[in-house]
Amino acid sequence: MTFAMILRRFGMLLLVIWAASTLIFFVPRLSPTNPVRDKLLAATEQGASASDMTELASLALNASLPTGFFPASDAVTLEPVTVPALADDGSARWTMRAERAIVQSVDERLVTQLVFGQSTRAAQIRMDEFLPAESAPKIIMSPSWWAWIPILPFRIEVVTE
Repeated sequence: MTFAMILRRFGMLLLVIWAASTLIFFVPRLSPTNPVRDKLLAATEQGASASDMTELASLALNASLPTGFFPASDAVTLEPVTVPALADDGSARWTMRAERAIVQSVDERLVTQLVFGQSTRAAQIRMDEFLPAESAPKIIMSPSWWAWIPILPFRIEVVTE
């Protein structure tokens, strides 16, 4: 590819960007009413689409998800905080509160290393110390009368609920 071809393609890219921005700027101003403003007014009067608002809230919640956590489910709770207000420039503004349950992810290898080869009591104490969880971690032995956790890591199963 020669330098002239690269310049020609770059020039075409700039021309396309200029044409698109010109259309975006002038088309709404050609009609006597502003269609963007009308659509925003209609959306604020009738209420914005619940699925759109839920999707937007989900994206915002995903972006602010702390490291080591994941959503417990796809359910997002939306609650309006303020009433929508239309500005002079045609934009609508309001505040929404979005909530979603999250769960801390557990590294199965870490849990296995914490407990293997120990008594169930000692393993329970170590898990309570090292695993910050809302509900206390629980050890279930099979057979139930066995007092020691297996030494082999593949005999230990970590289940998160």
